[in-house]
Amino acid sequence: MLAAIIQKRFPNQMSDLKQQIQTIEIKKTEDLFEKINSYEGQNKWIFRGQKDYTWGLKTSLDRMFEEYTKTNITKINVEIALIKRFQRESHHYGITNIDYLNIPEWLSIMQHYGSPTRLHDWTHSPWVGLFFAIIDLDKDKDAALWMADWEEIDSKADDTLKTLYKKDYNVMAIDDFIATVGSGDGVVKLNSFKQNQRQIIQQGTFLFPTNIDKTFEDNLDGKFTKGSLKKFKIPYSIKPEIIKKLYRMNISFTTLYPGIEGFSRSLGYLHHIDGIFKLEANIEDYEGYKMKFKDQN
Repeated sequence: MLAAIIQKRFPNQMSDLKQQIQTIEIKKTEDLFEKINSYEGQNKWIFRGQKDYTWGLKTSLDRMFEEYTKTNITKINVEIALIKRFQRESHHYGITNIDYLNIPEWLSIMQHYGSPTRLHDWTHSPWVGLFFAIIDLDKDKDAALWMADWEEIDSKADDTLKTLYKKDYNVMAIDDFIATVGSGDGVVKLNSFKQNQRQIIQQGTFLFPTNIDKTFEDNLDGKFTKGSLKKFKIPYSIKPEIIKKLYRMNISFTTLYPGIEGFSRSLGYLHHIDGIFKLEANIEDYEGYKMKFKDQN
């Protein structure tokens, strides 16, 4: 109870996990890209971008419970109720033909559409992680790009989970899922067997905390040696330059969110203002706009 009170009163404070984080402060764009390039080729890192450096690592279900005061309801109660409700209603939105007992599949879909879950979004691409760190960064703030050594995470799993994941890596069988969530504190890298288009494009993966009664950070605590969990501190001052470089690498809302949503969101960022007049004539008013189309007709 005391731990719950402390967590509620100080929601932005991290657990002992903080002692396992290697922080890297960035001043120049060139230094950031050089460091990322040096790690990318190692093929053992996953990445997560956050627009506020002061934020810890929390699942949406963790955040949901920070404001929940009833003590007779647990996270597992809420998780099961959310899954059941989503399963009962999702057919109205074209979601069908999914095994009701394939829980990772349901959690993945729920996460995709914004429902609170215990899943934590990461990506295998440092550039995608950097994009999400920087794109909504507020003035006078610092962003964070996290790096986690997923090979070390896997190595810390108990023998039962290691054996289980060799035969059912996506944990599609309900008995394998029950064994996973009953394995005590820890985190596993988990993907649903079927991945949606956005997840594929963003090279997404999930970290799954096995003990839902504890926070994501508490499940991670003790799973890393110093240096296998890194956190880059990125200042607002280099945001425009980073966005331009990522845009040249074809990393933007347009590519990461396929369809009209991504294209529309991409128009809302200032780095496009100069570039858009290279493609569109600079028309001063709507009289000029009318004449443009009148001439075409």
